[in-house]
Amino acid sequence: MKTLRKAVLSLMVCLCLLSNLNSQTPGFDYYSIVTRQERYFDSLRRILPDTAKIQGWRSYERWKDFWSTRVYNDPNKRGSFSEYSTNLIAAYSNPAMQAISTSSFDWQLAGPLNIATHNKGIIVSLWIDPDNLDVIFAGSNTAGMFATSNGGTEWSNVTDNIGLPAIGVNDIVVDPTNKSIKYIAVSVSHHEHLSYNQPAYIYKTTDNCLTWAPILSLSGFRQF
Repeated sequence: MKTLRKAVLSLMVCLCLLSNLNSQTPGFDYYSIVTRQERYFDSLRRILPDTAKIQGWRSYERWKDFWSTRVYNDPNKRGSFSEYSTNLIAAYSNPAMQAISTSSFDWQLAGPLNIATHNKGIIVSLWIDPDNLDVIFAGSNTAGMFATSNGGTEWSNVTDNIGLPAIGVNDIVVDPTNKSIKYIAVSVSHHEHLSYNQPAYIYKTTDNCLTWAPILSLSGFRQF
C-alpha cells in the first residue's frame, strides 16, 4: 500500500507540474517537445558508441510517431496534444476517477496454471461476462486470448485457430445483444516488438471463438 500511495502521489505531482507548464509555458506543445528531445538524443549519440543502446529512445519514437498525425502541421498552432494534456489532467483531478482502497478485497490467483498451448506474455485485455462472472476472456500481448467458463479452474486458448504467430490481443469487444459475436484487436509480435511491416487486424467471431475472420487490416506501422 505504501508503494501504491507513493506512486499515486508521484503521479499527482507530475500532473500538477504538467498543468503548470501547459498554462505558463507558451512553447509547451508537441513541436517544442520533439525539438528538445531530438537535441537530447543527438547529444547522447555524439558521445556514445554506435552500438550503444540509448535508454528511452524507442519509447520516445513510439510517442512521436503516434502524435505526429494527431497535431496541426503548423507549429504555431496548438493542436490536439495540448487538448489531450488538459483533458488528462482534468480526468485525474476528477474525484470520481480516483482509485479506492483495496484493503477490503480478497485477491486469489485465477490461473492459468497449466495449459497445453503456449502461454508466454502478459495480460493486456480482459472481458468478464456481466451475467456470469465465471466466464472470462483474457488477451495476452504475445500468446493470443484465453477463456475460462468456470472462474479460472480451466483455461483454453481460443485464438490459436487464427494461424498468426505470436498473436497479441490488445482489446476485446463483445456484442451486448449476442455474446457469441466478439471482436478482438490483434497485432503480431516478434522478440517483444511489433513485427516489421506486419499489419494489425480486427478479427470477428460469430460462433463464440470457434472460427475467426479478419474484417479489417491496418498496415504501415513503423518498427522501433
